[in-house]
Amino acid sequence: MPILLGCPDGHFLFVGWPQLGGIRPRASVTMPLGARNAKSHREVPEPMISKASPRRITMPSVGSLLLLPATVLFFSLSLYSQTPPFAEAFIEGGGSFITGGSGTVSLVCVTPPCGTVPVAGSFSKTGRIFAGLRVRATRHHAFEFGYSFSPNHLRVTQASSPQDVGPGYNRVHNFNFNYVAYLLGRGPFQPFVSAGLVVNRFTQTSVTNGNQVGFNYGGGADISVVRNVAVRLEVRDIVAAQPAPVQGTSHDVVPSAGVVIRFK
Repeated sequence: MPILLGCPDGHFLFVGWPQLGGIRPRASVTMPLGARNAKSHREVPEPMISKASPRRITMPSVGSLLLLPATVLFFSLSLYSQTPPFAEAFIEGGGSFITGGSGTVSLVCVTPPCGTVPVAGSFSKTGRIFAGLRVRATRHHAFEFGYSFSPNHLRVTQASSPQDVGPGYNRVHNFNFNYVAYLLGRGPFQPFVSAGLVVNRFTQTSVTNGNQVGFNYGGGADISVVRNVAVRLEVRDIVAAQPAPVQGTSHDVVPSAGVVIRFK
C-alpha cells in the first residue's frame, strides 16, 4: 500500500512503500487531485506529409491532337481562297518530242518534167520554254494565251539513203489560245484539262515555213506553295501539219513544269 501525504494545494505527495524496518523513500511525484481516476492519454503525432507533390503525367486531349492537322488544312485552303475573276502569269520549262513524217521532193533537172524523190523527215528532241497568261473567269473556267519556243532541228533525208535534202529548220514557235476547265473549284490541289487552237511556225535563219494552224490538248495540276504562288505540272500534245517538204501530221508531246503567280 503506497504512502501518500496530502498537500494544502490539493495535491498528494508520494512518499514510498512500507517496509519492515522503515520507509524506503522514492522519487516524489506530484499528482493533481482526482488524477488517479482520470484516464491516461497521449497524443498520437500526425504523419508527416511531404510538401512536394508528385509529378503528374498528363495525356493530350483529342482536341489538341486534332489542332495541328486542322491548322495545316486551314492554311492550305486559304492559299486558294481568292474568288475569281483574277489573272495568272506563268512560265514553264520542259521537253519537246515531235514525230516526223514523209513526203516527196522534186528533182532539179535541165529538161522538165523532173522526177520526184521520196523523203523522210525527223526532228531532234530538245528543251522547250512556255510562258503566258491565264484568266480565271470562274472557279472552274479559265482562258489561256501562251507562247512556246523549242530549237527542234528538222532533218530531211532521202527515203533510200541518209543523204540530206532541203532546208533543216531549227526553230519552232508556237502560239496557243486554250480553254481550261478546273475539276475542283478550290483547294491547294487544282487539277485541270485544257484544249485549244495553235499556230506553229518552223523557221531557220533565212527560211520560214509559214504559219500552220493546228490544235492542242492536255491536262495538269496547280499545287499551291504559298499564297498567290503555285507550281504547275502538265503535259500536252500539239497536233499540226509537217513542214514542207514533209507531208502528214506531226505530234509534239510537251511535258513541262513551272511557276504560277496570281494577280487579283
